[in-house]
Amino acid sequence: MPESRGAPHIVVLASLFPSRMQPGAGLFIRERMFRVGRQLPLAVVAPTPWFPFQSLLRRVKPHFRPGAPGYECQAGVDVWYPRFFSIPSLCK
Repeated sequence: MPESRGAPHIVVLASLFPSRMQPGAGLFIRERMFRVGRQLPLAVVAPTPWFPFQSLLRRVKPHFRPGAPGYECQAGVDVWYPRFFSIPSLCK
């Protein structure tokens, strides 16, 4: 059996998490996870949809996918926002 290397670490995968560009997104998730983070080391991964021409779409819909930075440190917790390719819906 491998020897223990300290306390377990938690990686949170969240589809909705606040950033400086969307400070109100997923506040409930942030609050809950940061409380857990008081007990165990914590890191957050919040994938963000991306489309090459989304800046053009923002001319028609100004608040369309406001994006997120690649990385932020919030209250000492590392938060990564990797982009993933996502074609926007043409409906609505």
